[in-house]
Amino acid sequence: MNLRTPFVRDQRTDFAAASGDALLRSQIETILGTDVGELPWRTAFGSRLGRLRHRASDELLLELARAEVEGALRRWLPGASVRGFRVDAEGSALVIDIEVRGK
Repeated sequence: MNLRTPFVRDQRTDFAAASGDALLRSQIETILGTDVGELPWRTAFGSRLGRLRHRASDELLLELARAEVEGALRRWLPGASVRGFRVDAEGSALVIDIEVRGK
């Protein structure tokens, strides 16, 4: 068992733990939701998805998002493999759907 991130309180313990798919999802959300340089003690950690905000939704943006997600997960979660990936623009929102398998 590992701690779930972002940290949440658990009634049984101090912080909630997770395993299996819940842990994998938590790790992916942490990696993709952390901007590179955001953590002063680990400045290389995270992804650069935040830099794609406020850009026109076009094919280039979708490809940049795909490349950034795959690169960040390959670097920070080497035990998992991306099996499916879809990026869509829904109005002004960028929707990323990822299928990942843990090893």
